Amino acid sequence: RNPLLWMIGIVAVLLVVVVVVSRLVTDFWWFDSVRFETVFTTRLVTQVLLFFGFGLVMGGALFASLDIAY
Repeated sequence: RNPLLWMIGIVAVLLVVVVVVSRLVTDFWWFDSVRFETVFTTRLVTQVLLFFGFGLVMGGALFASLDIAY
């Protein structure tokens, strides 16, 4: 609707992406410098899998709750 609002939203999303990526890259460089890059990747994969796993569990619980309620 309003192009200014779209632009502000796009800039905000890009800013968040830049901050997250810069943090991930910095963490990877630090773990790489102490020769523990496998610890970084294992931790990152575990966090991502837990995020999506619990998201699915909570989504299923929400769906079941709404299904029972209606």
